[in-house]
Amino acid sequence: QILDNVYNVPLQFSVGIETDDKQIKLSSFIIKYDNLMEGSGNMVIPLHAEQGKNRTVSLKYQLVNLDLRPLLSILKAEYKNFKAKGSVYKPDLNINIDADISSERVVLNNSDTGALESVSLKGSWIDNTLSLDEFYAACAGNTVLTMEGSLVEEKNSPQYFVKVSVDSKDFLPFLNSLGLKLQSYTQATYRNAAASFNLSGNNNAVSVNDIKFSMDKMNIGGVAGVTFDDKGNFYELHLNSDKLNLDNYLPENEKEQNFMGNLKSDIQSLSFLKWLNISADLHSDSLTFRKNSLSNVTLKAEAKDGIVHITELSGEDLLNTNFKLNAEVNNLGSLDISFKDLNFDVRSSNMSEVKNSLKLPWPDWKIFKAADFEASGTYNGNLHEGTLKAKGVADEVKLEYDGLVKQEENFGFDGRLDIKTTNFGEFVNNVGGSFKLTPATRGALNCNGLLSGDSQNWKFDQTSCLWGIVTYQGSGEVTVGKNTYKVAADLSADDLNLENLLEIQTSKNVPAINRQQENNFLQRPNLSADTFIFDIYRNLYLDINLNAAKVSYQGNSFKDLSVKILNSENVMQLNNLNMTADNQKINGNLLINYIQDTIVKGNLQISDIDLANAGGSVYGFGSGTMTLTGNFEMPAASVSDFVNNYTGSISFKADDVKIYGFNFAAIEEDLAKRQYSKGLFQVIRDNLQSGETEFPEFSGKINAERGSWKFENFVMQNDSAQLDVNGLVNFSDWKMNSDFTVTLSEPENIPPFTFSLSGLINKPALDINVESVARKYDAHWEELEAAEQARKAEQTRILNQNMAEAQNYVTSVSSSVNGYIPQLEEHQKNSDDEIYTAKYQQKLDRIAEINKTLDNMKGKAHLPDFTADDVSGINTYCAEVEQELQNWQDDIDNDYKTDVTARFTRIGEDVENYDKKRAELVADYQKMLQEKFDSLLKIEATQFMMQNEDIKNYQSSLNEQNDAQNAQYDIISQKIDEATALQDNIPVLEQKTAELRRLLQTYADNNKTMKGLYKSTSALLDDIISEQQKIYEEKKRKQKEQEMLENGEFPDSDENTDKAKDNPQAPVPAAKTQPNEPSLPVVDVKQNHIDDGAPEQTVKIQPQGNNRPTLRKITEETSGGSVSGTIKKSYEEKVQSGAQTSGGLLKEAEGAMQKPSGTIVVK
Repeated sequence: QILDNVYNVPLQFSVGIETDDKQIKLSSFIIKYDNLMEGSGNMVIPLHAEQGKNRTVSLKYQLVNLDLRPLLSILKAEYKNFKAKGSVYKPDLNINIDADISSERVVLNNSDTGALESVSLKGSWIDNTLSLDEFYAACAGNTVLTMEGSLVEEKNSPQYFVKVSVDSKDFLPFLNSLGLKLQSYTQATYRNAAASFNLSGNNNAVSVNDIKFSMDKMNIGGVAGVTFDDKGNFYELHLNSDKLNLDNYLPENEKEQNFMGNLKSDIQSLSFLKWLNISADLHSDSLTFRKNSLSNVTLKAEAKDGIVHITELSGEDLLNTNFKLNAEVNNLGSLDISFKDLNFDVRSSNMSEVKNSLKLPWPDWKIFKAADFEASGTYNGNLHEGTLKAKGVADEVKLEYDGLVKQEENFGFDGRLDIKTTNFGEFVNNVGGSFKLTPATRGALNCNGLLSGDSQNWKFDQTSCLWGIVTYQGSGEVTVGKNTYKVAADLSADDLNLENLLEIQTSKNVPAINRQQENNFLQRPNLSADTFIFDIYRNLYLDINLNAAKVSYQGNSFKDLSVKILNSENVMQLNNLNMTADNQKINGNLLINYIQDTIVKGNLQISDIDLANAGGSVYGFGSGTMTLTGNFEMPAASVSDFVNNYTGSISFKADDVKIYGFNFAAIEEDLAKRQYSKGLFQVIRDNLQSGETEFPEFSGKINAERGSWKFENFVMQNDSAQLDVNGLVNFSDWKMNSDFTVTLSEPENIPPFTFSLSGLINKPALDINVESVARKYDAHWEELEAAEQARKAEQTRILNQNMAEAQNYVTSVSSSVNGYIPQLEEHQKNSDDEIYTAKYQQKLDRIAEINKTLDNMKGKAHLPDFTADDVSGINTYCAEVEQELQNWQDDIDNDYKTDVTARFTRIGEDVENYDKKRAELVADYQKMLQEKFDSLLKIEATQFMMQNEDIKNYQSSLNEQNDAQNAQYDIISQKIDEATALQDNIPVLEQKTAELRRLLQTYADNNKTMKGLYKSTSALLDDIISEQQKIYEEKKRKQKEQEMLENGEFPDSDENTDKAKDNPQAPVPAAKTQPNEPSLPVVDVKQNHIDDGAPEQTVKIQPQGNNRPTLRKITEETSGGSVSGTIKKSYEEKVQSGAQTSGGLLKEAEGAMQKPSGTIVVK
């Protein structure tokens, strides 16, 4: 049914007919087809045609109403039929038509406005060519539509051309009359529209050329086309416009969404492209979209099978921004849209306006508001996440990124980022920080690493940053709060300058003494008064483990810094601080409170301080090292404050110190010679301002309050003198007041004397008091002499006693070291490993070396002039030997255990090796027998092998020997299992290993016996084959002669030749029939069938057992008796994948030593 029932209505017409011999004239032809068609007209039909021409029918109609919907339905059905018949267009009418039709009203569709007014049409059908000479229609919206064109046939295909022109005062009603259902969202739009184009085509394609369209002060021109295909039509658009304001034609709510909302709306509005194959090349000199203007906008794209290839999408002057991109787009029109190789290039001089106007979902960072912004790269992903490889410039910041990006609640990322900027502090603030800018923080930054997280919290790893001239490396996490940064990281730096990490307020450092100082002792240092300001850390929350190879501050250099930095609420902690300076080790903990005034609290230890050359022209240190340990708490905003306000305690200890300015040895020497006190004062005074004295160590403590240091328990002592020091040092005034008490060990009974140093530290005044010593020398010296002799005698007694104790020490050490000899020699004798015999010998050699040295030390006790150094040397050596022997027993036991365990392990390896060789021998034996059998089979002599008693005996002996080896293997395996359980008992394991080695030797000898049987069998069979080969050849020769005689031929021998010549007719005697020699049947074992009812046995075998049965044993258990000779079996192994049958029968030679595991079924 072509027409709906609504068109099944009465059709009425009336007509007046006039005829003559030339024509038929139909006049007053009135038609009424319900409300669908109504009007009247005339028609003239010629009865004859001119020579060579068709008759021409003239038709002229004037209609009141014309509804084209029935006609369009008919045309649609006819077109469908036309397509079904192959679209062949070959009209062949022998009549022409000339028509002039007009109608006051023409209905096109069901729309309220879908009607044309005052329609007129003039056209013709001449010689099968349709011509539209004139078409005029007044349409909705005060619109005039005119057309002209033609339809011709070419190569059985319709070819048509139509020129269309539209002139409209109000274009919207006209468009809606065509069924488009558009709305006006802006006043004064769709006005004064004019359009014209040329339409041409055929069955395969349609082209629209010379498109010219103007409306609302915009002009569009270009071409378009459609290529028809059963798989889908292909559309082409090439359009250009001078200006285009899309906001005039979009609803208001579409213009006010955020960027992601607008983007999703745009994507969904393009869903129709999923069903189109289209190529577009669009350009607009000026484009307005969502209140944003662009210029030179170009879109070049192709959509096919739901995939859109954008070769170019570019625009300029979008909020002072130019962009260009290309991409492959999948799932266009849905929110599952994805982009492949989206290459973009964006350049802007006002990113702030771009971000705000487009409502981009970027973090509110200044870096995204740059005045000079460039970015280019490639994106692969969807609206929510994807991979981005891009580089760009934002003002003075250069960025490169390669990794994942996400757009969830916050902007997320996970990839490698490279950053270069000339101002670190400003960059931090540009990404959401609130960092106080100082000269120290404005340094250049060159940073790269892995970055993951979002705009509020991110992690960095494998990061390397060059800030200023310092390279930082490490990983960590950053959390951005309201005007705060939380940083937790592990960092390392190559060359750290503290001046770049702190804001320093420079102060003019005036020297404490402007004139040239006279430095007899310690010169006053000019400490820096530059103030440390921690304001840049007030908004930072830090938890950083920092390591630096080198640290510098105002010309001072430190190395190997490690510290844990904690900073929060205006309090900084430097925990586990460690570094070195000039080989001095510095470690400790600091807490810096900078809420208001800077307060420093903590503890520090400085060790290995080199005292050499510390001092002045009179007093100082020539050598030595010192360790300082301090605990403190005081206000200190500079190095000068720290020293001058130091409040706390300091303990110190010095080693191997040489002090110049004191010569106690000279004083002691003078006192030893002196008998009277005359000149004593001057000698002591002179030697307290010259010479030097060494102290092995000294120590003491200082209590400090606001830079005033008080010594306590300060004692310096050597073998000849002891100094007790008390006093004060004030750093702020650079003054000292110290008292020294000197106690000399020689001569005896000399009372202490005192002296003091006071005044300026760089030039202290010396004051001495030797009255007690002077009074002693004024007494009787005989007392002193007696005391001296007694002292020497006591020294001799003590020396002899110490030597006796040292000799006892030697005896004890000698006994200990010689106690190792028996076990070392025993282990060495039993070991068969060169490595461990060498280790045992190395210790025996060391024992001999120690005994030789101890023997020399025993001899020193008998020397008359041995010294305390000799005694000390003996004790030192014995102590060193004891220290050396401390772990000897453990070393010997460990070597012994490793040695024995290795021997035991080798037993297992050797037995498996011998077992493998035995299996190979049995396999080779079976193969050899088969090969010899095959050789004899060829010469029909297998019975000589099968009936040979020697061969039977060899084979039986080899099988018996093989069975015995199986038993021997099981015994060895069992004993290995038993020994394995005793591995912790090394002596017993060693015994078991020796026993196993003997069993293994027997096993190896039996293998040699089997090899001999193999060789004997092979040699015997070779002899049989050689002998039978000759017999076989002779037999064949005689058979051949007999066959020749039977055939009337004569053998080549002289005797037979002569007989044939003498009696050519003589019959040839028949050859004597010889019985076939018995031979063994040849059996294809792979074709043998094992009956389903054959006996079978299921055996479960653990894979780790040492006593796993061989296939021979499994077969014997299945058959219920012993099996000798060649055993052939078939078995199934049940594994995880199910039962799998073996490919054929297995020979014993191939599997005699095979030890399967799992569940074995043997038939």
